[in-house]
Amino acid sequence: MTKDDDKPFGYAPELPEDVRPVFQNLCQDLASLHGKWRFYLELFSDRDTVGLLNNVAMASFQMLEESLRSDITMSICRLCDPAKSCGQNNLSINVLVEKFSKVPGLSQLWDDFQRQCEPVRQYRNKRIGHNDLSAALQPHDNPLPNVTRPTIDSILSEATKLVNQVYRFHTHTNGELCFEPFDSGGGKDLVFWLKSAWNRDQEERSGDGVHS
Repeated sequence: MTKDDDKPFGYAPELPEDVRPVFQNLCQDLASLHGKWRFYLELFSDRDTVGLLNNVAMASFQMLEESLRSDITMSICRLCDPAKSCGQNNLSINVLVEKFSKVPGLSQLWDDFQRQCEPVRQYRNKRIGHNDLSAALQPHDNPLPNVTRPTIDSILSEATKLVNQVYRFHTHTNGELCFEPFDSGGGKDLVFWLKSAWNRDQEERSGDGVHS
């Protein structure tokens, strides 16, 4: 993620004034989603790390994992919402597609993004936004869509390409916005300190055993 002391992330003065705040807020939403996804992976994608979390506070981290999955699901679905639903305007990537229809390749990028989001949308509809009765009572006959790590990675990749296509077109540069979060205070740091505390606790317990 780029850092500017004077302007918020996603600010692009070259964009039309009426769309500039939309673009900026979408950039920040997408950057937040990137950060949550990395945090999730750093905590829950490695077997040894999951074992540590279970040893330290299993119920707490199970709730954290569930909350993160729900939040990531809803964040993705907000980004792929139509520009308007139920008579209300949405802050979604579709707004950029409608406003910048002349940007080359943008329509195809939107179609690719929507296609990648489809299993997440179905999961949202059946489990997060609603509790689908047939999926809950007869899961084998009505399985939920399989949302895998490659699915989320592809969604983030397509969204990033789409936003940067708009950015490059209007700034007339080959540069792009970087949505990857900074390595500071994230999941790796949390795991490091949890592991340090766990090892220290085990050493003290072992020492108590020796002196008893």
